[in-house]
Amino acid sequence: MEHFKLFFSVVGVLSVLALTSSATAHPQESPFKPGTMEIDTIYLSPDKDGCPLYTTLYYPQKPGYYTPIFFLGGIYDLVSTKYYKSFLEDIARHGYMVFGIDMFAKKKNETSHGARKSEIYRSKTMVQSHLDREAEYKQLVPNFLQQMKWLERHTRNRTKSRANWNKITLSCQSASCSIILHIVQNYPRYAAAAVFIDPVCLNSKHLKPKFVHTKALSYVSSKSFIFPFCCIKGFGYKRVYDLMTNIKVRMSVRDFGHCGLMEMNEWSLCHRTGVCHTGAESQVEEYQQFTAGMIHAFIRWTLYMQVSMRRYLIDESLMPLALDDLAYELHPDTMTDTSGDLHFDPNAKDGIASDPNVDERRFSVV
Repeated sequence: MEHFKLFFSVVGVLSVLALTSSATAHPQESPFKPGTMEIDTIYLSPDKDGCPLYTTLYYPQKPGYYTPIFFLGGIYDLVSTKYYKSFLEDIARHGYMVFGIDMFAKKKNETSHGARKSEIYRSKTMVQSHLDREAEYKQLVPNFLQQMKWLERHTRNRTKSRANWNKITLSCQSASCSIILHIVQNYPRYAAAAVFIDPVCLNSKHLKPKFVHTKALSYVSSKSFIFPFCCIKGFGYKRVYDLMTNIKVRMSVRDFGHCGLMEMNEWSLCHRTGVCHTGAESQVEEYQQFTAGMIHAFIRWTLYMQVSMRRYLIDESLMPLALDDLAYELHPDTMTDTSGDLHFDPNAKDGIASDPNVDERRFSVV
């Protein structure tokens, strides 16, 4: 009998070692590699489908449940999401249902609201145009929320993929982040996560931090602040980070500009006209894949407790692109793994309190 006990004990130990070896033999792939899922596209319009707003859906072909990501383009969504096609496809290939929503798309036989507004704003300064749009953005929020409800009801019969509506993620680029910030602050349990890319939020000036359920990634391309700047200091990614009260990360990616997530034609136009500073053309694809990978890592870590993904957001040595700024708050009471620093901020002088217990931490952030 003792021999049998010894035999099974040895077998048990060997089994554990085999499992451990198997797990370490296949380390998790970096999120910055291109996603591998095959995707399809659906175009939804008020004329054809009866939805409130124009929407392009990029979704995985493989049946399953996926996090829904709702994206708004620049200039309060006057910039159509079709100009972000490659970037949104990069996100979807990681395993997400990505909804690019156009709030001002043109209808049949009608001049678009966005086109009419653009004509007016051409005669104004950038700041005055922003202030005029800020006065109107609240009117856009009900339309956006109605579209999201419509999509929840009607897309389930259009695809074999299904959205996990408990994991709603809001995302934006540039001034449309004013709309997302308004939703996050006024509907604190509506979205599980929010991704602010190159945010310009003039409405943030008079806002104060308030408890929100939403985890936030506040992300900027460093050249967005170089004149002629397309982001405004004091109303950008650091201000958004200050206002968030749940798990949050902020970062500034070096050597890239405000138009880096757009299609090449639009990027080239931005580059030639000098409207915004841009990085090198040869790196546009790499930058888009990096940003998509960062969003992927953030969602997997914060919404699905895949703690192994956390290191790709807080350890610069694992990132293929260099940063000019990195800060984070992990809020351990909401996480399953609290190892490591709970807070790191290289710019505490900006008014963000640092945890004095982690001052020994040294990051290669400049």
